[in-house]
Amino acid sequence: MAALAGVAQSTVSYVMSGNRPISQKTRDKVEKAMRELGYVPDAHAQAMISNRSHIIGLLTETTETTQGAELFPILRAIRATAKEHGYDLILMSSTGTTEDLADMRRLGKGNLVDAFIMLDIRHHDGRLKSAMKLGLPIVPYGDHEFPFINIFDRESVICAERHGIQLERFEAKDTRWQSFEPRTLAWIEQMMLLTGVAPSKDIGLIGECSDQFALAQPVPITNISHAAEIHPP
Repeated sequence: MAALAGVAQSTVSYVMSGNRPISQKTRDKVEKAMRELGYVPDAHAQAMISNRSHIIGLLTETTETTQGAELFPILRAIRATAKEHGYDLILMSSTGTTEDLADMRRLGKGNLVDAFIMLDIRHHDGRLKSAMKLGLPIVPYGDHEFPFINIFDRESVICAERHGIQLERFEAKDTRWQSFEPRTLAWIEQMMLLTGVAPSKDIGLIGECSDQFALAQPVPITNISHAAEIHPP
């Protein structure tokens, strides 16, 4: 590689380790030689030198009730953002209990991850206090606050005013928000169409699904999507 780039072997080492400043011109030559030779840095060796693995542990609950339509867009958005910053992900199946801490401690002490993202955080989650003692960055992500409701409420008012529509907010009491998987949404829409009910005209249909799925329906439905990389808040 050094011969192809026309530099000393030590210069190649400095480019890869970043221990010494290297001119951009020299760096470009070394990186070009890497690409031509198909060189892939040894992740374990780099981790030993820098004490960083460039891997993030992602904890999420996966059970028989897990809704893929809700989970996969979140995972895709996290993966894309991590990749942009040079990080990979380790997907860890969470139990939602303190049993998760043993796995987190093992990965943390073994320098296998640089940080953790914890999905499905609940109010007063008993795992967080112990997780903070691991000495690694922890990013908790809760699913009980539903911030998109406030966003939808605010944008609905703005949209109504823009079109000269009087909007009266109705807030149902003592109800719980529930979501449907895309397959269920498709069935509901088909049942509407078969019985002569026009979605969006006779009755509103709001689903939790990707933009692609929403637009692919016979009558495109209003959707709430977690795909933050497509429509950032």
